[in-house]
Amino acid sequence: MKKVFSSIIGLEVVIPAGVILGVTGGLLSRSEPHWLGIIIVPFVGYFIYLMFTTYYTIKEEELHIRCGFYRLCIPIADIKKIQKTHSIINAPALSFNRIEIIYSHSKSVLISPKNKKEFIQTLLAKNEQITSLHP
Repeated sequence: MKKVFSSIIGLEVVIPAGVILGVTGGLLSRSEPHWLGIIIVPFVGYFIYLMFTTYYTIKEEELHIRCGFYRLCIPIADIKKIQKTHSIINAPALSFNRIEIIYSHSKSVLISPKNKKEFIQTLLAKNEQITSLHP
C-alpha cells in the first residue's frame, strides 16, 4: 500500500510566479523585445512543471520524495526525527511551511506535505522509533 501526499503550494511561490507570468505576458504583447520571452518562458514552464511534480510517496518501507527532476528515496527505518521548520533553504517543497525529516547519520530534507498530520501519522505507524516534534 502506498500513500501519496502533494506539496503545499504557498503564496510565497504563487505570487512571484504570477508576477513573472504577468510581466512576461505584458512584455510579449508588445512588438519588442521578443528575446525577453525566450529567456523567461522556459523558467515559467519549469516552475509550472514543479507544481505538478512535487509530491511525497510513503510506501511499505520507503519514503519517496519527488520535485521536478529531483528524486530521493529514504528507508523509513532510517528516519530518526520529524520537526517543524520555516527554513528558506532550497528544498523539494513549494512552501516555507515545512517539516524537516532527519534520517540516517544526521542527513535531513525539508518537505511540505499538504496534510502534515496524516503524513506524520503514516510514518509513525511504520516506524514507532521516530521522534516527532511537530504538534
